[in-house]
Amino acid sequence: MLDGVANVEDGRTYDDVDLRVAARVTGIAAIVLGGLRLLSRVASYGMTEATFAAIGPEGFFWVFRVLWIATLAATAVVVGGLIVGWRQAPLLWTPGIGQVALGLVLFWGWWAVSNYVDVWGMRRFDSVDLSDPSNPVNAIYLETIRASEWVNIAVGVVVIVLLVTGGIRLLIRRRSAQ
Repeated sequence: MLDGVANVEDGRTYDDVDLRVAARVTGIAAIVLGGLRLLSRVASYGMTEATFAAIGPEGFFWVFRVLWIATLAATAVVVGGLIVGWRQAPLLWTPGIGQVALGLVLFWGWWAVSNYVDVWGMRRFDSVDLSDPSNPVNAIYLETIRASEWVNIAVGVVVIVLLVTGGIRLLIRRRSAQ
C-alpha cells in the first residue's frame, strides 16, 4: 500500500512524512512560481522594439521558453508538496496552503480558459482593418483587447499575491514549528 514512505534498507514503512519539510519546499516553490509569473509579465511588457532588436528573435523565444520550463518545474514541485501534505494531514494542513492551492488553481485555470475558450469573442473580428479609422468595429476591437488585457493583469496580480503570501506563510509557520 502507498500509505507511507518505504525504507528499503530495513523493509519498514513509515506512516508519517515530516510536514515541516513539505511546507518548506512547497513555500519556496510557491514563492519561486510567483516570482516567475512576475518575471514573465515584466518580460512580456518590457519587450520593446529596442529589446527585440538587441536579443533577436531567437533570444526572444529563449527568454520565454526558459520562463515556461521553470514555471512548469515550480508548478510540479508545488503540486508535489500539496499532494504530500494532503496524503498525510487534513486538507488545510498548515496556514498558507489554501492560498497556494488557490493561486495555483487560478493561474492554471485562467491559463486554460484564456487559451482554449474565446472568452472575449475575438473570433467575431476576423477582418479588422485598423487603417480605416471610420470603421466602428475598430473601436470595439480595441476596447475588447484593452478589457482582456486588464483582466489578464488583474488575474496575474491576484495569482502572484496568493502564491507569494501563501509561500511566505508556509515558511513562517514552518520556522515557528521548529
